[in-house]
Amino acid sequence: MNPFDEFEYGSTMETSLKGYILPDNMDGYTNIGSLIYDLEQECESEEANGNGLIAEKDLPAFKRMWKESPADFVEIIAVEWVITMKEIVKVEAEK
Repeated sequence: MNPFDEFEYGSTMETSLKGYILPDNMDGYTNIGSLIYDLEQECESEEANGNGLIAEKDLPAFKRMWKESPADFVEIIAVEWVITMKEIVKVEAEK
């Protein structure tokens, strides 16, 4: 069972993080705090600017999770960050 299924908008967040946010931006973030901060800033914004980390189609799910359950919002990001970092370390070790 997917641990994010219990969160109404968690699956969208998980898919977005795995699909394009982390793969496209891991080299630009040296710590998880910066990533969380930038994602929170996008959620606070009244309108999507089209240049953010979150695709416009996924932004409502991120905003809703951020407003309704900030702890779960951070947890989902943290879990995906750790999974991605483990993969990066594994690939680097295999080189």
